[in-house]
Amino acid sequence: MKPEISIIVPVYRVESFLTRCIDSILDQTFRDIELILVDDGSPDACGEICDTYAERDSRIRVIHKKNGGVSSARNAGIELARGRYIMFCDGDDYADPEWCSALHGAAERYNDAFISCNCRRERADGSESKPMADTSGDNETLTDYYGIFRRGVSGSACLKIFSVDKIKNAALRFDEGRSIGEDAVFCAEYAALCKGAVYLPRPLYHYVSNVYGAMSLYRYDMLSLQLPIMSARLPLISEGDREDFLRWHYSYFYSMLDIVFDPRNTKMTRSEKYAYSNRMLRSAELGLCIKHGTKNEKFYIRWLLKTRNYRLIRLFRNMCGKGTFGSGQKGKML
Repeated sequence: MKPEISIIVPVYRVESFLTRCIDSILDQTFRDIELILVDDGSPDACGEICDTYAERDSRIRVIHKKNGGVSSARNAGIELARGRYIMFCDGDDYADPEWCSALHGAAERYNDAFISCNCRRERADGSESKPMADTSGDNETLTDYYGIFRRGVSGSACLKIFSVDKIKNAALRFDEGRSIGEDAVFCAEYAALCKGAVYLPRPLYHYVSNVYGAMSLYRYDMLSLQLPIMSARLPLISEGDREDFLRWHYSYFYSMLDIVFDPRNTKMTRSEKYAYSNRMLRSAELGLCIKHGTKNEKFYIRWLLKTRNYRLIRLFRNMCGKGTFGSGQKGKML
């Protein structure tokens, strides 16, 4: 008999977290699940832990594969999934007991919607734990994609429940060529297949900061990785919300231009760093943000931005103070 929900967990270098993750899924109040553990060539004892659990619980299926990254692991799980719905959990995270039940209930009530729950961000040592987004109210809120984005929870596949039919009919898969933001693009592509959105304010998922996680690593090219994500999301934003959306991204992207000048970036010369920043300023995505998202900036700052000359912009900013630019709305993105 086919399960109602297939839960896919990519597993790589999470030995100290994995038991908690698996236990939290097996302890779900919603029992009609299969758990697909994808050992992505993990060099530690993760593979053995997966096999041990599979021997104990018939709902667990294990894939052992050569390391290919989180997108490759998730795609392998999608191919194996037998449920009506798919959910994702990362091996270093864990879920509340009602995670499946709450998302499944919303999916059944609003069977064509893009559904996301809230989450709690935690440090691995347990020293800090706080909700990612608004927790007011107990019931789901009808909204749209921008409503999910504005709450900071649009990008994580682990906060969603996906229709298998939608995924397979559209041949949706995670982009294995991306090292960052693969969740956000997949979720945006899925949201394009939906009508409306539903937000569950209760933090049902626990996102744990893991020093080995991809998002904890410094990347000098983070901005170039983030620009295409905005492009994937933009068609989902209504005309009335577009200016606000672009203003947020202008602030977010501008704050990332300096990342390339971080002392940890030893791969590029100073001239190459300026050339990179100029390329980013001339990109279609950032150009759109500058054109439509800088109405709160003073006229001379808008003029400087439109020169697309980061050396000039940086010189002016250093003279006038770092807070001179970037008056858009800053926020969270997950």
